[in-house]
Amino acid sequence: MPNSNSQLNAITSKKSKGVIQALALVAVSITGAFVLQAPHANASSNSVAQNSGPQTATGDAINYEYGTIQLSVTTDGSKLTDVGLVQAGANGGREQAFSYLITDAISANGSNFANLSGATYTTDAFKRALDSAISKLN
Repeated sequence: MPNSNSQLNAITSKKSKGVIQALALVAVSITGAFVLQAPHANASSNSVAQNSGPQTATGDAINYEYGTIQLSVTTDGSKLTDVGLVQAGANGGREQAFSYLITDAISANGSNFANLSGATYTTDAFKRALDSAISKLN
């Protein structure tokens, strides 16, 4: 007959490890140490590549359910320094999101930032427009 104490210790050890992992995940989630976010089907989450000196590029116009977004980006070296609104059409108050999205894009140095609550479609279109502009940098 197998040693029941060793079997019990193995089961208890596995359960304890699972409980500790679950508690760690809850603690990290509560503190906001990371954000779980669904991947974007068409977004490549571009970030600015290294280049020499200031550059500016304008991306393609992105049409979406609530308007059209077209952006220009300015970089200095590998740092995104400015995002300009070439076209920024949005209805139903969604245009208020643009100032936040610009700040988030500059802080993230690209399109790898969380969606703006209440403006998911506008955020997604903004990220696609941003990726388009970044891709046109030399």
